[in-house]
Amino acid sequence: MPDTYTSQFSGEEIDAALRAAQIISGADTPAELRKKLEIRGDTIPVSATDPTPVSEALTASGGGVNPNLLDNWYFGRPVNQRGQTEYTGNATYSIDRWWTQYETSLSVVDGGIKIGGKWDVQQYFENTLPNATYTLSLLYRDRTGSDSLRLLAGNRTDGDIAQTESKDASGILSVTFSTATANRFNFGFTGSTDNSAIIIAIKLELGSTQTLAHKEGDKWVLNEIPNFGEQLRRCQRFHLGDMQRDAPGRISGSTTAYCVVPIPVTMRQSSATPVQAISNYGNIVDKDGGFHVVNNAYCVVEADSYLLFAVSSTETMPVGPCVWQDAHFSVSKDL
Repeated sequence: MPDTYTSQFSGEEIDAALRAAQIISGADTPAELRKKLEIRGDTIPVSATDPTPVSEALTASGGGVNPNLLDNWYFGRPVNQRGQTEYTGNATYSIDRWWTQYETSLSVVDGGIKIGGKWDVQQYFENTLPNATYTLSLLYRDRTGSDSLRLLAGNRTDGDIAQTESKDASGILSVTFSTATANRFNFGFTGSTDNSAIIIAIKLELGSTQTLAHKEGDKWVLNEIPNFGEQLRRCQRFHLGDMQRDAPGRISGSTTAYCVVPIPVTMRQSSATPVQAISNYGNIVDKDGGFHVVNNAYCVVEADSYLLFAVSSTETMPVGPCVWQDAHFSVSKDL
């Protein structure tokens, strides 16, 4: 049997306390008082002087943050496997997952990336977006020049479906749109070449409200701490930058070896063979310790955790186990 509880207060005292609580709270009945006393974020004020509900304050300050659907979105520390601090030219990849178009220049600077010129920096999706409402937001500072800074969503064939522009020196751009066709996201300038701005971050999310950043006084603050390791992993699905691997393998003929190169992530699924760029072919070390200069190598098998390379030398090599050493190369499956 449970212990019997004996109240330390009389019935009259309990009734008096209940009536006092109703008067203080403005409740007319005990049921209404009970509702007012429920501990919920939409009923509790932030403080005695601030009646804003806690739930609303959390949303405004970044407490309700949606996932970012873009890769490499924080430019204060971007994933930059190609290793350059400046990128210029038409139709070329720059920092990971971002493509510069027409006369745009992109530089990695303190606190962001600096873009200049005209037209766009773009990111393409593997697939078009499913039918839903989305918000695309861009946080920037130090805009100069005569043209507006532009943020837009669009499609390679159907044209732009939503865009917003600003000539403010600093701030946030945000556009909400509904689509089942968009597969491209751009930011850049609208016309001439005398423009520049430092881009801090960009976000694509579900819903009609941006949760990229909030304002504290006159300063914009990100709503989440960027995870560089997670962004690197996402980017490596598309591009593996300058790798140096000691790859074990086997010499199967007098001039050819097959070597296994481990990779940190599974690259994106597609029928396309990974595109490779080899800056140093390295050497094959045979079972007897002999070195053979490599003059060609290419990927023949792509698996989840490794790439199999055919590695060739003009020198005769003994059949048996080997190691491919000192090769430097990148592998790409960019869109």
